[in-house]
Amino acid sequence: HDPSEGLIGDCWRTCIANLLGLKPQAVPHFVEDHFGDGTDATASNLATQEWLGQRGLHLFSIALYTDDPSLNFGAAPYIMGGRSGRSDISHVVLGTGHFQILHDPSNAPESFKPFECEATLRPYHWVHFLVPINLAEFLKNSPSAPLL
Repeated sequence: HDPSEGLIGDCWRTCIANLLGLKPQAVPHFVEDHFGDGTDATASNLATQEWLGQRGLHLFSIALYTDDPSLNFGAAPYIMGGRSGRSDISHVVLGTGHFQILHDPSNAPESFKPFECEATLRPYHWVHFLVPINLAEFLKNSPSAPLL
């Protein structure tokens, strides 16, 4: 990611593509599409939700403190938001378990770090899960779903 050189990072769409088993090019570059328009995060998040919604999915997002040992998502992969250690800009990776990096699209996991809450000075990550909008319908149409 280097906007001064015309390069807009695609970690967001790459993580979404990985969760869906797609190539990054099969997912719109939501961040680039709205970069610099004054509504970057809001517009790209809305576009992401709309695109996923057309596929029966919703992105559930929550900020969680990393120093809470009770938070462990097991083997479930999720998108984890934090900061790039190289440039201190927002960055996302695929996470698993207790804030463990499963895959970093930048290939530099040693540089990924949590945000810091200004009010509490505690470290936190944004955690984003892809969930079906209609779970019953999703399970009915999934060949590997358990019988209801």
